[in-house]
Amino acid sequence: MNNCGTQPERSSGELSSQEISDAETDIIKEAQQEAFQEEYKVLVNFKSVPQNSKLLSLNPTLDEDGLLRSDERLCYADYLPFDARYPVILPRKSGVTRLIVKSYHHRSNHAVGTNHTLSSPSARLWIIQGREEIRDWKRVL
Repeated sequence: MNNCGTQPERSSGELSSQEISDAETDIIKEAQQEAFQEEYKVLVNFKSVPQNSKLLSLNPTLDEDGLLRSDERLCYADYLPFDARYPVILPRKSGVTRLIVKSYHHRSNHAVGTNHTLSSPSARLWIIQGREEIRDWKRVL
């Protein structure tokens, strides 16, 4: 984050790919902490997720960056990249999730259909009730 704030070592010019990646991680982490407060607290303290949690079936874990990831879906598929085996969990009805859905929709050249829109981010993200989130977003269009 050398291009923001009033840091003495502030640089100018384009953002580096590392700065963009760090910003994305921070934004997603903040959205997760807001949406999954209880789950986040217990995982930070190395405890089990409550039995009544909507994340229980995803077997959530925290990665080294503090992101909630699913440890259930494809964790034994060693041939897949890390992000595909342990997708980042995104909350439903979050502004961040809607922006990510919009971004993937635009990247796929405005492909029609919920399944097509959902298939792109599912390679690295797990959106809670993803189909409903995409349908809600498309209704707003």
